[in-house]
Amino acid sequence: MTTVLAIDLGTSSVKVQIVGDDGAVLAGSSRPYATHRPAQGHAEQEPDDWWRATAEAVREAVSVSGGPSSDVSAIGVTGQMHGTVLVDDALLPLAPAIIWSDRRAATQVAALEAGFGRALMATTTGGRLATGYQAATVAWLRDDQPDLLEAARSVLLPKDWLRARLTGEVATEPSDAGGTALFDIARRDWSPTLRDAVGLRPDQLPPVIRSTDRAGTLSRDAADTLGLPPGIPVVAGAGDAQAAALGAGVTRPGDMLVTLSTGTQALIPVASVPGDPDGTGQTVCTAIPPESGAGWARVAATLNTGSALRWAAATLGFRDDRALLAAAGGVPAGARGVLFVPYLGGERSPWFDAGARGSFIGLAADHQPADLARAVVEGITLAGSLAWDAIAPRDDTAPVVITLAGGGARDAPWRQLVADTYGLTVRHSATPDQSARGAAILAIAMLQGTDPARIADDWRPPAGDESIPDTERHGLLRARQRLLADAYLALRPIVADLGAAP
Repeated sequence: MTTVLAIDLGTSSVKVQIVGDDGAVLAGSSRPYATHRPAQGHAEQEPDDWWRATAEAVREAVSVSGGPSSDVSAIGVTGQMHGTVLVDDALLPLAPAIIWSDRRAATQVAALEAGFGRALMATTTGGRLATGYQAATVAWLRDDQPDLLEAARSVLLPKDWLRARLTGEVATEPSDAGGTALFDIARRDWSPTLRDAVGLRPDQLPPVIRSTDRAGTLSRDAADTLGLPPGIPVVAGAGDAQAAALGAGVTRPGDMLVTLSTGTQALIPVASVPGDPDGTGQTVCTAIPPESGAGWARVAATLNTGSALRWAAATLGFRDDRALLAAAGGVPAGARGVLFVPYLGGERSPWFDAGARGSFIGLAADHQPADLARAVVEGITLAGSLAWDAIAPRDDTAPVVITLAGGGARDAPWRQLVADTYGLTVRHSATPDQSARGAAILAIAMLQGTDPARIADDWRPPAGDESIPDTERHGLLRARQRLLADAYLALRPIVADLGAAP
C-alpha cells in the first residue's frame, strides 16, 4: 500500500494524518500554537511555532502508524488562507506572519477599492477585498513598514511558507493564491495591475503551478527535523477550504460544504467564473483543473464561529466550549428571546465590515447563562446562513443537502440547528479533518497522475448521521435571521460612534 503524509496548517493547530491510497487514515496527530495580538485589531503567528508544532506532530503520527518512516511516498500540504509571510533569501521569516483575522488594513482596503472600483476588483479577483487578505496586508506594510516589505525576497501564504520550509523552494497554486486579492481567477495567474498597486516587485510573488504538481522534495535538513528520509516528493497542495471540499467529496455543481471552524464557510463548486455583482461573496479557484471539473467555487465566509464560541465560554463562566454547547442544548429554539450579534472581530460575508461588533439584545433579569449560551450558538449559526444566502443559487443547481465539516460538526444538536436554520438536510461524516484528507488526495493524484476529483469520489466518506430540518423551527430561525440582519444595520452607526469615543 502507498501511504502519504498530509499536513493541515490550521488557524489554531497543525493536524497531521498518514493516509493509505485507499483513503484509510492510518494515524494522526496535532499540535497547537498561539495567535498573538500585539495591538488592537492585529492577529499574528510565529512561523517558527508552526514548524515546531509540525515536526512534533509528524514524528508522533509516524510513531503511532507503526510503519517505518520510509513508507511515506509523498507529502500533501494545506492550510489557513489569506495570511502573509515575508521571507529573506534563506526563506527565513523576517517578521511574524499576519494571518487572515487581522484587521489593521481597513484604510488600505477602502483606498484600493476606491482606486479600482468594486466591480473591477470583483471581476478580477472574484469578490470584495477584506482586511486579512494578502493584498490588504501588503498595502499596509507598504504604507507602515516599507523597509520590511522591500527587504522581502518572497511574500508567501502560510501553507506555501511551510512547503518552502520542507523543500527549500517557493511556489503557490491557484486555490490558495485566488484568496489573496492579487490573483486573476479567470486567468489563474497573478494580476500585474494589482501587484503593482500594492507595491510588490514581480519577483516577490511565487510562481504559480497546479495544485497536483510536484513542488519540490523534502530537504535533508527538514527530513532530519521531521524524522523522515530526504527526497520525498511534496505536492503543491491547496488552501484549506478547497482541500476540505476535496476531502468531503464536494466537487460538482449542486454539492455544498459548510465548515464550522474558527469561522464558518459555505462553498459550492461551479464550472465557470460567475462574477459577484453584489459584492457579497467570493469566487475562488478550486484545486481541480477547469478542464476536468469544477475549477471554481462560490464561497461565503464569516469570521466569528469557534472564536466567538470560545469567547462566550470564557466570558459566561463555562468550563470550555463543549460545556457551553451542552448548556445551549437544554434551551429551546429562540433562546428565550435573547439575540446574539456575533461580530466580535468584524465580519466578511455578507457585510464586509471590519468595524462590525457584537452584542446581546433582549436581555431580561431572569435570563440565565444557558439562555445566553443558546443565543450564542444560534447567533453564529444564523450569521453563517446570512452569508450563505448571499451566494445561494436560485436555479436547478441549488443544493438540497449540506455536507457539514469542521470541529463544530461533531456536536449533534448543533448539526440539527444547522439543518433547521438553513432548511436543508445535513450530512455529517465522522472522517476527521477533511482538509488534511484533501491534501492527501492531492498527494496521491500527484503520484498517480490522476484527476483529484476522481480520487475524491473513490474516497468519498460514508454518509454519517443525517439531520432533517424541522419546518416549524426553520420558520422561527429564518425570522431570527432577519432580526440579526436588522440589528446589525441598526447598530452600525452606534458601533461606529462607540469606536470613535475617546
